[in-house]
Amino acid sequence: MAKHSKKSVVRDVLLGAALSGLAAGGCGTTTTEGDDAPRQLREIRDPSLTVAKFKEMCEERGGLTQVHAACGGTNSCRGLIYNSWAGDLIIEHTCAGFNACSGISCVDMPEDSGQSAQDIYESSCMSCHGGAHDAADASMVYTVFAEPGGDVDAAVATFLARPDAALVNDVAFGARGTFADGTPYSNMPAFHEDLSLSEVRGVVDYLQGLEIVGAEMEILGINAEIEAMPEDHHEGDH
Repeated sequence: MAKHSKKSVVRDVLLGAALSGLAAGGCGTTTTEGDDAPRQLREIRDPSLTVAKFKEMCEERGGLTQVHAACGGTNSCRGLIYNSWAGDLIIEHTCAGFNACSGISCVDMPEDSGQSAQDIYESSCMSCHGGAHDAADASMVYTVFAEPGGDVDAAVATFLARPDAALVNDVAFGARGTFADGTPYSNMPAFHEDLSLSEVRGVVDYLQGLEIVGAEMEILGINAEIEAMPEDHHEGDH
């Protein structure tokens, strides 16, 4: 197998990531108006870099970190990368896919939009996590969901025990996983392209001040029944 220098590996990986990003239509976050082509912006060398230092550097940019183990993932969007193949080199880039190997990424987030935490909760969270959709106090409730057949009280207890950082990352990067029977789920979208870091943290603080209640997740075909339509509903449809 041919050997490659570190510099050539960095160049080839970045080029491949850029081409992949271009083929996919680029990234949602850009650096120059009208320019969404993924590219490397600059290199930073820091031989004394630690994970804690990288996280601090990321938060100063208004971003959050993601860790990638054994070439198992890619960063979500524009920011910084620090990879196993890059030595002490930190690369600033414009789009997802630049960190496709073992390492850590900083995902940049937008500036504050001016919305309050309550406004964000009511517009983006309450439709799923509020109380009953027709309840007048829906904005005063945060619902935690247990998987079908799961322990609702245990789900609430687990939520209450989670550190703030975990909840912040759930809001920023979404919630997904696998049920006990192996069925995968994707329950919540990511908001890292829509909300600033301070806004995400504000929402987490806000929802922790609400009444926390539990509910079993309803999934059609597993634990929800669809009532049969009345016969006369179909009259005149043919």
